Amino acid sequence: MFGDYLQVRVKNIDTINNIYELSAKDFEENPFKNIRKYISINGEYTGTVIAFPKQKSGILVQLDNTNVTCMCRVPARFNSYPHFMNKVLIRVTEIKENKKFIYGYLVRII
Repeated sequence: MFGDYLQVRVKNIDTINNIYELSAKDFEENPFKNIRKYISINGEYTGTVIAFPKQKSGILVQLDNTNVTCMCRVPARFNSYPHFMNKVLIRVTEIKENKKFIYGYLVRII
């Protein structure tokens, strides 16, 4: 939001071109640190479609109440493809903490 304060780390300063490289991620907690405490394999979760990577190879879903996303396949049995910002129900099939990625598939569009 406009006017909010954000703690950042200065990564690089280019005084000649007046360019500053900043990072806020250095101060955020890693959401994958204890991911298996609140997300489990074969668990079903709700979320919002936020992207369509690689020409309909799947959907990227922002899981509700978390800071993590899930790459989801869309099964062939679906008559319609979900749209941007649709609420969906997904099932988690794989969690890769080291790569910071969660995989799953679309169960239904809510």
